[in-house]
Amino acid sequence: MLQNAKKQIQQLKKSLLLGLSGGPDSMCLFSLLLECNNSFHVAHIDHGLRPESGEEKAKLEALAKKHHIPFHSIQLKGIQGHNLEETLRDKRLEFFQKVMIEQKLEVLLLGHQQDEQAETIIKRFFEGGLFLHLEGIKKERELKGLCICRPLIQSSKNEIIDYLNKKGFFYFTDPSNFTTANLRGRMRIELLPLLEKAFGKSIRTGVCDIGEQIQECSHFLEEKIQEVRRGAIVGFCGIFYPFEKWDPYVYKMMIYKILSQLGIVLSRDQRKRIHQGVIEKLAGKEMIFNGITLFFEEIGMFIIDQKTYKSPCATIEGRVFWLDFWKNGKRVEGGGEGLGKKLDKKELSEFHRKRKTPICLRRVYPIPLTSMRK
Repeated sequence: MLQNAKKQIQQLKKSLLLGLSGGPDSMCLFSLLLECNNSFHVAHIDHGLRPESGEEKAKLEALAKKHHIPFHSIQLKGIQGHNLEETLRDKRLEFFQKVMIEQKLEVLLLGHQQDEQAETIIKRFFEGGLFLHLEGIKKERELKGLCICRPLIQSSKNEIIDYLNKKGFFYFTDPSNFTTANLRGRMRIELLPLLEKAFGKSIRTGVCDIGEQIQECSHFLEEKIQEVRRGAIVGFCGIFYPFEKWDPYVYKMMIYKILSQLGIVLSRDQRKRIHQGVIEKLAGKEMIFNGITLFFEEIGMFIIDQKTYKSPCATIEGRVFWLDFWKNGKRVEGGGEGLGKKLDKKELSEFHRKRKTPICLRRVYPIPLTSMRK
């Protein structure tokens, strides 16, 4: 599979930044880039967590200088937090982004490989959640404004080590990779060997194959979601998605994606309620997430910003249809105060029923002062 990685690197015609930790994976990429005669920069982060990290940084800098590769580095100090791994990852991405902007580089290369892909998919499987998350680590993706490419994602750790040994290329070994103090270490040292012993064979390739199939499914689904979103009707306080020709499953996955982009993590019960709202089209069913409300109606789904939704609206004439009001809000043309008779609660309810006004808009749809004049 290293031949596939090499072919992908050869096809990269953009300016490149290699995230170089000094471990086998990133050192393999460094060597492949030299083989392919790619022009690239190197970025190294010294996390300051190990005594030898300073020496490793100096050795990597000397290697880059030997091959006339621009070298950029930073040392992180005093980084703490509940989730140290995630905090350090964010710091790395911030540094990579800074270098890429300053040096006008286009693509970031990272050294994730097949073994890490298998660990990621298995971890997400046991954690539960959306099945699309089982696609694992994408070969190419955009993250926090960075265009990221992982050429080694289909290459095994053993292939990479064998390649480096044959090339006589040095690499560093992080002792934390061989401890059971963290979940990744326990999976690598205890769980995966146990599973492979039970199955009598390596399971990594099969697990990664499932991830690739789900990535294909995800790509197909994304195209369908974009078609639905192109049919959305933007209103004064949110977006309306009509239930038309698309399968309810597409709407459901679109909701998951929208909420995920807003940083909202759904529980299993919440996913069930969304499923019910989309499949059964229960008029008036609503769910609230951090100021965002989902309203399910027979005709479609509303995603509403509560701050705008609760603001006062102008009074308009009864002949104005609710969809016009949704599109224009206060700017909709119509009569002002003093025109006609104000409807009581029963009359207003009948008006909305005949006009098929969505239940979620009956709370804010202006009282039609002229409707009784007909």
